[in-house]
Formats: sequence, C-alpha cells, structure tokens
Amino acid sequence: MFIVGDIEPEAAFRLADKYLATLPAQPAPPPVTTQEPPQLGERRLHIQRDAQTPLLAMAWHAAAAADREARVMEVVLAILGGGDSSRLYQRLVANEQAAVDIGTHLDAGFDPGLAWVYAVVPPGGDIARTEQLIDEEIARLVQDGPTPVELAKARNQALAGFWHGLETISGKAQALGEYEVFHGDYRKLFAAPAGYEGITAEDVKTAAATVLRKENRTVGVLESGPGPAAQAKVGTQ
Repeated sequence: MFIVGDIEPEAAFRLADKYLATLPAQPAPPPVTTQEPPQLGERRLHIQRDAQTPLLAMAWHAAAAADREARVMEVVLAILGGGDSSRLYQRLVANEQAAVDIGTHLDAGFDPGLAWVYAVVPPGGDIARTEQLIDEEIARLVQDGPTPVELAKARNQALAGFWHGLETISGKAQALGEYEVFHGDYRKLFAAPAGYEGITAEDVKTAAATVLRKENRTVGVLESGPGPAAQAKVGTQ
C-alpha cells in the first residue's frame, strides 16, 4: 500500500497501526513459476464483421516490465509509430495512403507482455499491402538502426511519458506501486530516467531483431463481412 499527498507521516502510521496491525499475517502465496514457451511460428487470425474500415493488428511476445528490454522496446515502438513523424506514419499514412491511422503500444507487467503495432486501413484498402509496408519498415530498422535524431526523439518521448505520469498525486502512487510490484523495489522508480537516457542505437537494433520476428508474432485482421449472425440467418433460409 502506498499513501501519497499532503499527509502527516506519523498520523498515517497511527492509522495503519490502529486498523491493520491487529490483522494476522497470512502466508505468502506460492510463487508462479510457469512460463509461456517461446512461440515457434507466426499465428494468424482473420475476422469478418460488419466493420466500417479494415483493421490490422500485430502482437509480438516481449519482455516483462522489470527487464531492460521493455524500456528499449518503448523506444523501438516510438521510432516506428510514435506520432506523425514516425516511420510507419510517414510511410503508410502520409506517403503511401495504405492506412488512415497507425499506432504502437507496449503491454508490460509482472509477466512478459506484448509489443503491438496496429493500422487502420482505408475502406476497400489492400490489407496485404499494408502489412508488407510495416514489415519493410521493421526490416529497415533492424538492418540500419535509428538515426541519431530518431533515437533522441524516441528517448525524449519515453521520458516525457514517464514524467507526465508523475504529474498527479494518483500518478505518483501508481508509479510507486508498479515499481514495487513489477520491478521488485519502488526505489528503482528514481533511476528510470537514466535507464531511458542510456539506450543506444545498437540496443534498438538488437531489440527489434530479437522481438519483431515473424515467428514471434500473431497477426489479426478485421474486415467487413457478413458476420456470424448474418451467416446463420442466410443458412436457415
């Protein structure tokens, strides 16, 4: 439990002693040692629904929050899809018109999470072409790495997101709790900025090559179609 804000520490300790100290301690839960095995091949999911526009989503197995690779992957995903100047936005949205929106996201928690890339494809657009362009940009990042400007921008984006999360009292409490649970020690929160600043171009190349492999991902496609309800209705006629 974390308490933050305009409080008197001694008053908080007295309340904790009054309401919590008498509760009997319980045995620690057994540790979770099960680990998901490595994915050995690409998985694909194709869904047809009454959708206004096609969607393409890719998810790769990535590191847990406590691993340094998670910080590096934040930078990798920022280079690929963090804002209008990112590689994927410029290639797919601004230049090729193969998507109307593009984005990236990292799910990182106690266990290994997922690195996401998604694209909103124009109605009637070529989903396969959109996927090909994403693959080309990933391959280019793996091969050449980021430019100094891209690396500096992505690190600054990650740092800005970190500091923005600490602007409120609630954000501070959440950050302290996350670092205690996911990283093993709330004090590691104070070293997080230096961790982002120490990420190099070679770190980016290595993480992109290690994580963003086809055999390590699942690809999902949503496009307009009759959907299960309509198919069932047609089948009964």
